Amino acid sequence: GESANVLLLKTDSDGTEVWTKTFAVGTNNSGRSVKETADGGFIICGETEVGGSGAQIFLIKTDTDGELVWSNHYGGSGNEAGWDVVQVEDQGFIAAGYTNSNTNGESDYYVLKADVDGTIEWETNIGGQYTDQAKGITKTSDGGFGVIGYTQSYGNVSNDVYLVKLGGDG
Repeated sequence: GESANVLLLKTDSDGTEVWTKTFAVGTNNSGRSVKETADGGFIICGETEVGGSGAQIFLIKTDTDGELVWSNHYGGSGNEAGWDVVQVEDQGFIAAGYTNSNTNGESDYYVLKADVDGTIEWETNIGGQYTDQAKGITKTSDGGFGVIGYTQSYGNVSNDVYLVKLGGDG
């Protein structure tokens, strides 16, 4: 079958299309979030399949016209999914999602830091013995991050909200 690409569409304030761009990091690409970056471009977070390694998180950085600046994928030998991304003070990016690689259980929160050029600087996973999946991330006033999603490892073992606070270094 055909592989899915990521679509980035920019409109003006009236909703009229300005431009449309498509991107593929690997195969079966799914874009989950897009944010404007400090330089007026965009950062897209999602998941892709690369080689035989299963699904991985991707980041795609564009310029103000939606032209590709760089793309990269991150993860281990299992499956990862990217759900949200924020830009930080050094112009790098923090992405959040979940991983099935080297986990404490079925899946863990997966948070990574990439520099302004998309090179990974650190990664961490957080969770218990069951399914824990991060869906959103935000910066906090102290330079850290709040990561939100759901847990089956803590609480009453159904899908409970799981809020994790991280320092700026993960």
